[in-house]
Amino acid sequence: MPPGTVVKLWNKIYDAGKSQNPPVAATTAAAFLYLAWSLHPRSPTTYNLAGLYTAAAVLTVSIVPYTILMMRPTNNALIKLAKSRGELTATEVAQSNDLLGRWVVLNGIRSLLPLVG
Repeated sequence: MPPGTVVKLWNKIYDAGKSQNPPVAATTAAAFLYLAWSLHPRSPTTYNLAGLYTAAAVLTVSIVPYTILMMRPTNNALIKLAKSRGELTATEVAQSNDLLGRWVVLNGIRSLLPLVG
């Protein structure tokens, strides 16, 4: 598959994910916060569970600031390449390969946040 096509496909997936994933993260975090709130302080373990549910909520919703702070430069560069007309130049092909490799690593790290939560 030509690199220009790969970058354009990445852009379509990115556009779908940026509108779909934040509400999913917010809903999941809200569920964890409800669980933390609903625990009645009956024993010392109740506080521990409430703290764990709160931490899970924070970790789950932290994908949004992580994406903005850590992934934005890579995402913006990939979007710029995806919007270019015609075939990518040799320099752009090398740049797209580097950017996609960096994005895979950053996305892997980001996916660990809700997993740990």
